[in-house]
Amino acid sequence: MMLIHDCVIRDRTITASPRLIVQNGVNSDALRLTPDEEYSHGTVTLVIARDGRSTAIPWLGTPIPVPGDMLQEPGEIRLTAICRPDDGTRIVTRRMETPLLVVRSGDLTGSYEPGDPALDEVEQAVADAREATRAALDAAARCNTIILTDGRPAAGGKANDLAISASDGTLWRYEETEMNR
Repeated sequence: MMLIHDCVIRDRTITASPRLIVQNGVNSDALRLTPDEEYSHGTVTLVIARDGRSTAIPWLGTPIPVPGDMLQEPGEIRLTAICRPDDGTRIVTRRMETPLLVVRSGDLTGSYEPGDPALDEVEQAVADAREATRAALDAAARCNTIILTDGRPAAGGKANDLAISASDGTLWRYEETEMNR
């Protein structure tokens, strides 16, 4: 079970509670974002920064696990939330005044070594898959018909219809042309 750290965005400021994270955890802590109205109308990315390195993770409405490589040593973790509303602007929270603190863990004795914390690539792949699913669902909501094909889409589709290739998953969207009006 993960410890959830509530991260609240208000007036372009992000705060987190509880602040303490014990070092050497693997999939032990997650960040639950609660955006204000300004951050509720666009795509939000959470940047997790530590010791000059950072990881940007798209927020899809569910808690975001703290990357294991950020928990190997005691120190500060700062968060920044970036919102990209549909109007082309970019909104960024200010520097986190009270960062999360990775505190020293108890002694690890014997032959125990913490598991491979480098699940960041897997976590990113899951986030990418969730984003692709959300984009496909959004596209499907705007279309008239979804057609499954054995290759490239055939003529005859209406504007905003989607065609999906069964062989490789390629997605096409029909556009309005002189031929299909």
